[in-house]
Amino acid sequence: MTGKEHADFPYFLHSSIQLYAMVQQLHTTPTDAPAAIDPRYSGNMEMILIRTPDPFICTYLSPLDAVMGSRTFTRSDDHFWPIDFRQVDTRRFMEKHGRLLVAVNYAYGATGGRLAVSDAGHPLMVYFPSSFDVPLDQRDHFTIHFSDQVTERIETAYQRAGLSGFGDTLAMMCTWTAEQIADAEAEALACMPPTIAVAGAAVDQYAIYDPESGEWVFTNFD
Repeated sequence: MTGKEHADFPYFLHSSIQLYAMVQQLHTTPTDAPAAIDPRYSGNMEMILIRTPDPFICTYLSPLDAVMGSRTFTRSDDHFWPIDFRQVDTRRFMEKHGRLLVAVNYAYGATGGRLAVSDAGHPLMVYFPSSFDVPLDQRDHFTIHFSDQVTERIETAYQRAGLSGFGDTLAMMCTWTAEQIADAEAEALACMPPTIAVAGAAVDQYAIYDPESGEWVFTNFD
């Protein structure tokens, strides 16, 4: 990156996997004391985290999955929306935790052809957690490379589901408008398969919604 580019982009994150994060624009910037940094916030944006027990930033492969897969973490009066993960300033998060923690949600959990859902009936996703140690002097401009294990896990799930060309579908969804995302979510929920409460489920299947065919596809973990 040239000096001019550095000046034009004071913060730049590149990822080896195209991802989306759910953020909520706040009317005012949180007034946390410097000693009490809340990693959910970046400036006047709030992002969704999952605790395992460490907090990981929730990311998704598509804007549709970001919206539909994050419903269990949000309230009805929230206004979260998917944005390119590269646009999320993660410096505040790393200042709090000393590293970047990212959970890649890549498929929905299921068992016996039934979707695992939360108590509120929202589909739940399976994810792969990754940790990145970013040196202090590089946190303004850096690249994260996910391990081969992450990409292989994702590719295996989609290949087993007969969706080896799903990369083209993901690329198509990158261009979707808010209206298209909302319409696709409505269509996915309208044809949602039978469900099972996650508390009583031994999740052993992936479920993937294909917006081009309008169908949910199931495949076993192994």
